[in-house]
Amino acid sequence: MKRPKTPPDYSELIANIGLERLYVYKQFPIETHDSYLHWDEVVHRQPPEGLSREEWWAALKYRRHTFYKKLIGMSDKRHHYFRYAEVDPMPERLH
Repeated sequence: MKRPKTPPDYSELIANIGLERLYVYKQFPIETHDSYLHWDEVVHRQPPEGLSREEWWAALKYRRHTFYKKLIGMSDKRHHYFRYAEVDPMPERLH
């Protein structure tokens, strides 16, 4: 099994791109083709017109933040809670 590629650091992308610019990208879909795209997939796909792959990834991450849910009681070594984003098709599939 191949290990997924490590995505660019989100905080560095935000610092370089700026939140104001990412907010402009809110019209782009969070996910495409009813799938949750990981960086390993984004890096091989054509980004929406006017975006680099890094900007697209940052916009996806920025939009996902509104959907994040924390798993209280489960954290990593740095005591950061694990979290996940529940996108539209997910509740239906889980049911």
